[in-house]
Amino acid sequence: MKYPHKLIRDKIPDIASDPLPLLPVDKLTTQDHLALLCDKAHEEVEEVLAEIYRGDTDALEEELADVFEVLAAIIKIGKVSETGIEDKRKYKREIRGGFDTPVLLNLKEE
Repeated sequence: MKYPHKLIRDKIPDIASDPLPLLPVDKLTTQDHLALLCDKAHEEVEEVLAEIYRGDTDALEEELADVFEVLAAIIKIGKVSETGIEDKRKYKREIRGGFDTPVLLNLKEE
């Protein structure tokens, strides 16, 4: 679901500088919060891609930190086990491998 609003970090309304008017904020249902976090994850991944192409390692680290923060929120709000995620990641890596080697599946239309 797309929203005409922007999900922001929860301390932003409190630390906004004095010249700015009070930021209008709304509370969200858990389902809406998770949906907006998924939108935010897409936004942050696009910013990661932009920094990869720019070649700015510091900026890339900043954007990856944002991705991690969004994923951490999804894990917490979705009540998912970090241990369970890590176990599944390791299992998939053992069975199917990882993404360390650049392998591209070339699907050709006939």
